[in-house]
Amino acid sequence: MRAMVLFPILSGIWALVVLALFIAAIRMSYAIERRAGPPNRTGLPRYTNIFASAFGSKGGGDAEVVAMRRNLRLLLLAILVLFALFAALLPVLRP
Repeated sequence: MRAMVLFPILSGIWALVVLALFIAAIRMSYAIERRAGPPNRTGLPRYTNIFASAFGSKGGGDAEVVAMRRNLRLLLLAILVLFALFAALLPVLRP
């Protein structure tokens, strides 16, 4: 009975944390592209490529861009760890 109550609560908390980390990663990726990428001259919004921003080798940029890339990699690593943790705990917590 306890697992039937615990699983939805922990799943919801996990989902909110992962969603917040994804939003932070997307915002960081846009900031990296704004500082390091070519300027957007069309005036139209563009999509960001999180993985190219985090692991791209298109020039190191200045120290601030390098620090932003490191922070983006840490955000992606935290998301990966949370997914792995949830997958490991899923058989234990599922009712």
